[in-house]
Amino acid sequence: VVENNKLPSAYASLSLDNPPDFEGKIKGVSSLTSSLLGNGSASITKDEFHKEIDYMGASLYLSTNGGYASSLKRFFPRVLELLADAVINPVFIVEEFDKEKTKLLDNIKSNQKNIAVISNRVKNKVSYGKKHPFGEFLTSQTVTDVNLDHVVNYYNKFVIPNNAYLVVVGDVEFDSIKELVTVLFENWQVGKEIKLRLPKVKNAPETQLLVVDMPNAVQSEIYITNTFDFTMANPDFFALKLANHILGGSSTARLFMNLREDKGYTYGSYSRVSPSRYKALFSASASVRNEVTGLSVYEMIKEINTMMTTFVSEEELAAAKEKYIGSFIMSTEKTSTIANFALNIEKQKLSKSFYKTYIKNIEQVTVADIKS
Repeated sequence: VVENNKLPSAYASLSLDNPPDFEGKIKGVSSLTSSLLGNGSASITKDEFHKEIDYMGASLYLSTNGGYASSLKRFFPRVLELLADAVINPVFIVEEFDKEKTKLLDNIKSNQKNIAVISNRVKNKVSYGKKHPFGEFLTSQTVTDVNLDHVVNYYNKFVIPNNAYLVVVGDVEFDSIKELVTVLFENWQVGKEIKLRLPKVKNAPETQLLVVDMPNAVQSEIYITNTFDFTMANPDFFALKLANHILGGSSTARLFMNLREDKGYTYGSYSRVSPSRYKALFSASASVRNEVTGLSVYEMIKEINTMMTTFVSEEELAAAKEKYIGSFIMSTEKTSTIANFALNIEKQKLSKSFYKTYIKNIEQVTVADIKS
């Protein structure tokens, strides 16, 4: 609980910190289960549920990964009650399941020739492997094979309090919130321990070029990726964030300035680093004209190699620091950000002072740290 009395409102974030699950032949079961959560419960119909949320001017969302709820202070006990009720006592109705399944199948069909969607699928599959939860993707067949029993079984296995975190931020008092949460969630039954079973992720022994021919494409989608072991607790976390910002984290970064401003190959080129407790991923991307695909790949790899072999300028590093510090300060005005900070400290095994020293750690990064 984070007490913040600046505004008469409160925000609750529920996180179900389960390990990634490989869905295989019924890929889509988690999506369908999520779509049926947060739509009423055994004690209140879907229509009445949403009508009451709207009347209070509140927000409430649930999925198999958790969810959130927010409202004015005076409505918060009821909103939290609705959240708990929807999590613990959901109703899975055949008609609602069929509607959500049809929506999901229509979405898959509409993306059959979407090169951005397909390139993202290929990126994940080659990065993690087809047997890894991060590498599998929805197909019409896997979604068709999901039935309501699969949804109920998935809910019973994964929507459990074993690895759950509830963070409450706002105009609240710890003692009263603890009492309320204890009452609302006391009937949430603990499930079986979910064991982590992930296949080993390996990068290719040497650089590989993979091409997917899409005759309908008017432009090429490019991804350059690499997996590695890296969490937020890594001492190089801040240096890596700043390095990525300089390479491709903004519209003033090297990839953008090269491929768009200098060459005119694209509307934008970016890079991203995603730390993870399971397997981190680096990716650089761009959507370019078909005829400059090869040249774009060359320029992107050149910029990545330059980052690894030469020092960035002091000016670039100073600008990146200013950007991150400014964004960090602004983000702390949001209650959802404070909730995420609290969750990260617990889930990522960070020091209690991680965010208190966040700005200091950014300021201490040197050009030598960036290169290394």
